[in-house]
Amino acid sequence: MNGLPPPQMLDRISVVAAIAEYLLEANYRGYQPDTRKVLVVRKSDRTASLREAGAPGGKAGQQHLGQALGVERLRLRPLDQRLEGTVTAYGDLIARHHRSADGNPAWLSAFLADFVAADPRNALPEAGHPAIWEAPLVGIASADDALWQTLRQPEVVGPMHRLPTEWLPQAKSVIVYFLPYTATLRCGYPKRGPLPSLEWASGRKHGEVFNNVTRRALLRLLEAQGARAVAPSIEEDYRAINMRPSWSERHAAFVAGIGTFGIHGALITEKGCSGRIGSVITDLELAPTPRPYTGIYDYCPYPDSGKCGACIPRCPVNAIAAAGRNDRQCIEHGRDTVGDHFRPWGYHSCGHCLTWLPCVDRTPPRTAQQQTHS
Repeated sequence: MNGLPPPQMLDRISVVAAIAEYLLEANYRGYQPDTRKVLVVRKSDRTASLREAGAPGGKAGQQHLGQALGVERLRLRPLDQRLEGTVTAYGDLIARHHRSADGNPAWLSAFLADFVAADPRNALPEAGHPAIWEAPLVGIASADDALWQTLRQPEVVGPMHRLPTEWLPQAKSVIVYFLPYTATLRCGYPKRGPLPSLEWASGRKHGEVFNNVTRRALLRLLEAQGARAVAPSIEEDYRAINMRPSWSERHAAFVAGIGTFGIHGALITEKGCSGRIGSVITDLELAPTPRPYTGIYDYCPYPDSGKCGACIPRCPVNAIAAAGRNDRQCIEHGRDTVGDHFRPWGYHSCGHCLTWLPCVDRTPPRTAQQQTHS
């Protein structure tokens, strides 16, 4: 759950603490614990106080856990036997994927596809536990690509945006991936009204947790190949000031040939715009992905032709216009309106501009008219 690799062996205290973690975070409405996830929680999450050496066991342990959960009495069936062989760790996948001698990054795509498909953390905590992400797109950019300097211009990201070599002095390549939301989450989003579905709001929160898991899995894969690597977005010195980040993964994806921007502010890829992005910088030499575009809006027909523009009326707070998206207005709607509605769950995020549009799950044709796709 915290993005660390799953353990090879779990004891009773670890399993009890994992269950506590879920119950502490969950709202009872529609929530069903996912036993697969209980078995991939490592001993370093924020319930560590339940696992200290002095933590009581037996009935005292149940009372200790009950106090943490805010209940007077908690009955647990004894679980004294250690659980072995119940979880497939990163190591199994890493051992099956080796880098290509010619720098071809296909092995990275294969690893990430297998990881997203196999890891049980890629699932909502709500009933049914549907998967959040489909197999990702992967792109590679050279660490010395001239566009990294372009991103430092005030009208692009800004001078605070750091170069790959400022994150990793020996950097040679930047690996970027785009995780597309599953059709279950996309199609379950309401076509009308100001609010997202519960599943979407949950997927936005838990999906980014899994994105962190994926970033760390990729780091470990590269380290197993003898490379050094960093994931800027989860580094301690990552900063965003006035919505200007020290590392923009959307712009990194543009440099890496994954896609171009839409007027809604999202990146449009061959798998659409409905998804999230992750990136890792490494000193491994990898073949860059060709960029099949030159302009920042090449995959969005509106700036050139005025056609489509379906995201403009779709926004419930009119944050999208021909000139682009008002980020502050967008964030305030997600934080205040959506966040207030889903407060019992702790969820907040709108997704109107990522659903029911021609660019949701594909690159729209340049002659796109206003239409909707799943």
